Order: sequence, then structure tokens, then C-alpha cells
Amino acid sequence: MMLANNTSIRHIFEVLHKQYKKLIGRKANTFMYEKTKPFGGKLDEFIESEECVRSLIDEYQEAERNNYVNYGQTGQSPAD
Repeated sequence: MMLANNTSIRHIFEVLHKQYKKLIGRKANTFMYEKTKPFGGKLDEFIESEECVRSLIDEYQEAERNNYVNYGQTGQSPAD
């Protein structure tokens, strides 16, 4: 069995993120969520999930750099 980390998946996440932004911008397919009690008319969980995906994309992007081993140690990304 082979275990590998392939940063090329970042591009798939970016495409999905763009598609999500278009849909959420038009509030497409969200009306049923807004009507349910747990959401209470707010889409905070969607926003939080988007932030998680965005940080995942950012980290995969940083993983493509040579100095990724220092990522997160100083509170700044290696690009800084």
C-alpha cells in the first residue's frame, strides 16, 4: 500500500469553491435550509464551512513551496 500527499487536489477544491460562491451568491438551493429550525434563517454553518475549505486551499498552496516545513510556526505563512 502506498500513502502519498498530492497537492494537486488543491485545484479541485478551488473549482468547487468557485462553484459554491456562485450558488451561495444567488442563494440557490438554500431556502429549505433557511426554513429549518437549526439554521433559523441564517447560513452561518455554510459560511464557516467555506472558511474551512478556503484555509485548506491556502494550506495546500503553501505546501507546494520549498519552505512548507516552517508553515504555522511563526504565526505567518512561509511566503511572508
